[in-house]
Order: sequence, then C-alpha cells, then structure tokens
Amino acid sequence: MRTVKKNPDRAALLFLKLAEAGHEVAQMNVAHLLESTQSSFLLPGSISAEHEIPEEARGHNRIIAQRFYEMSAEQGSASSELRLGDYAYYGWGISATYGDQSESSQDDTDDSMLARFSTNEPDLEIQKQAVDFEASLARYRKTAEMTVSGEWMQSFVARGSFNLGFMHQFGLGVAQDLHMAKRHYHRCREVDPSGVHTPVTMVLMLLGAHMFFLQVPPSDQLLDRLFADVRVHVLILHVVAVVVLAVLRRQFSAPAALARPAPTQPSQPSQFSGASASGESGARTTDQLVLH
Repeated sequence: MRTVKKNPDRAALLFLKLAEAGHEVAQMNVAHLLESTQSSFLLPGSISAEHEIPEEARGHNRIIAQRFYEMSAEQGSASSELRLGDYAYYGWGISATYGDQSESSQDDTDDSMLARFSTNEPDLEIQKQAVDFEASLARYRKTAEMTVSGEWMQSFVARGSFNLGFMHQFGLGVAQDLHMAKRHYHRCREVDPSGVHTPVTMVLMLLGAHMFFLQVPPSDQLLDRLFADVRVHVLILHVVAVVVLAVLRRQFSAPAALARPAPTQPSQPSQFSGASASGESGARTTDQLVLH
C-alpha cells in the first residue's frame, strides 16, 4: 500500500478555490490551515511552516483566516462563529473603523503587516483589532443560541455556553451575574452530554466558592459582628480555660513522672532452677497422693 505524503499547501489551495466559490466547509478549513500555520503558501517571503514562524507572519495568516471565518459564519457555521469570538477576546486580526473612532496605537510589527491592507478612503482605517469583550460576548451568545442540527455541533455550542458562563462569572463585557453563569455552565452539560464534563464540574465548584466569598462581609464588619455576639465571648472563654487546664496538667504531671522509680527487669531463670522447681512440684504431688 502506497503511503501518501501530506501536502497542506496544496490542500489549502484547493480549499481556497472552493471557499471563493462560496463553499462553507472549505472556508472554515482554509481558515484553520492558515491560522494554525500548517500552510505557508500565503506567507510573505520565503517563510516555511516547517521552521519557526515569526509572530508577524502568524498575524498575517490570522488576518486572511479571519475573513474566511467571517464568510463561513455568515452561512451559519458554529465553529467559525466561536472562533471569531476568540479573535475578539484575544485581540487577533484586524478591524475597520471610520473617522475618529479608530485607535492610533499600533505595534511596529503590525504597521508593516497592515500596510498592504491600506485604503485610499480618507475616513476608513484598517488597523489591528483591539480586545473587545462585548463583541466577543455577542459572538459567543450567537453560538450558544444556535440550534443543534447534528452531533458535530454539540461541542461548539457547548463551548459557546461555557465561554458565556465564564464571562458572566468574572464580568467581562457584561455585568457580573453568577446565577446567569451557573445557568450557562449547566446548559453546557445539557447540550453535549457525552462530552468532557470534568472542566465544567471544576468550574462549578469554583463558582460555588466564588458565591460564598462574595457573600462574606468585609473584614471590619465581620469583626464587629463577631465581637457583638455574646456566644463568641463565651466560646473564647472556654478556649482560654481549656488551654490553661492543659498547661497546668502538663506542669503537675512532669514532676510525678520524674519521681517515679524506673521498673526493674526480672531475671531470667536458668535451666537448672527450672528443672529443680519441676522436680519439687512433682515430689509434692506424689506426697499428696500417698497421704490420700
């Protein structure tokens, strides 16, 4: 059987042709190959995916992958919608802004990469996408609210619900709401019952501890309430009394243990003494039989 050598560049080129024709799965696949840098045929210069790829080249591939993710998400792809939420959460890719809404802060490495995407429009600026929790939350919500039409969608919809719960728990892009976070975590289990539930269980335990921590009053109020309770004073007196009694018992028991004589070891009887003793006992038994 002939072994077929992998050729991700050729696969990415074929997916690219289908993606330009509007094929949704091909759009998602070419975006994944480019983003993961498995394919290098669109990288600038002579950069190869077999060697260490600089961050600038990775950013270049992410920009192209972002567009195909957007095209796939417009056709209802849960995976692409979820990935675009990650792009907004981590600040990957580019964004187009108009007028004064654009942010002028860019890295030096991004300037050379974004120069090829420049436009002649005076009000339109294309720049590196900043971290946007609100846009990420909207993407995750759209993914979590999708109707599961196949088993392959379960993991993506469940992950969208998990990310929503995480952002509600820590107030990222939305007001902190632990009860809403708990609801999304439970829905993550319901959507994908055969998935890996260990992370969900751990985060639910963390959420319970988080709820308890938020219900605890500040330290100054907590101390005021404790010292105002009579039962706390009684408990402190009992603890002090037990400690004093333990110390006194240890002090009084120490001299008695020193004055007590050490026990002597009994001497081992010899074999002859044992034999004589057995002879005497036998003789006594014989005398008693004769007297009777």
